[in-house]
Amino acid sequence: MKVKLIAETVYVGDGKSMYDYDIETVVEAVGRVSSGTVGKLGDSDPRDFVDRRLADGHVGLLEHAVFTFMVSGITRATATQIVRHRMGSYVQKSLRYTEHDGEFRCPQSIVDKGLYAMYYSSARGAFMIYESLLEAGVPKEDARMVLPLGTLTDIAITMNARSLLHFFDMRIAKDAQWEIRSLAKKMLVILSDEMRLFDDYLEKSKLENEDVWNGD
Repeated sequence: MKVKLIAETVYVGDGKSMYDYDIETVVEAVGRVSSGTVGKLGDSDPRDFVDRRLADGHVGLLEHAVFTFMVSGITRATATQIVRHRMGSYVQKSLRYTEHDGEFRCPQSIVDKGLYAMYYSSARGAFMIYESLLEAGVPKEDARMVLPLGTLTDIAITMNARSLLHFFDMRIAKDAQWEIRSLAKKMLVILSDEMRLFDDYLEKSKLENEDVWNGD
């Protein structure tokens, strides 16, 4: 699985280079609209402003900070879980327009039970049927029906910071499915370098869920 942050909200309000600001500047800018203090933007560290507003319960401000990830090599089973988070926006590699390459992932629990050969036979057999259907002229959108959930796919994910916090609450939990938990951890580690909010969340998560962070 590969996870890459490709875009985030940037502040360009005064015409300076977008690289001159942290993403918290965007959150501070919209937050100051409410109090009529936009003129004070830049007077202090925007991260401190964000911390104060969050402490007051104004979490809605985080919806103005948006991030986009490119994720490759996850199973379709996990992609199905991801898109259940309705506040995100997604684009997944289509098997209506592309042909699957036959790659799949086997859960470690199956390997541990000594059943990898059976799993491989099933997955490989399904892909061979898929290829045969395509060769027979069956449309890709119909041939794909035979492929198992363990086949790999790519997906683009866009979420705001508030939704990401909820995503991490749900998907880094001990009872989360192992693959989506691994994805969530990778995303959080990346975001910890982008926004202090996520760096604080990461440190708290490591303290409260030590077993999770020492695992996959």
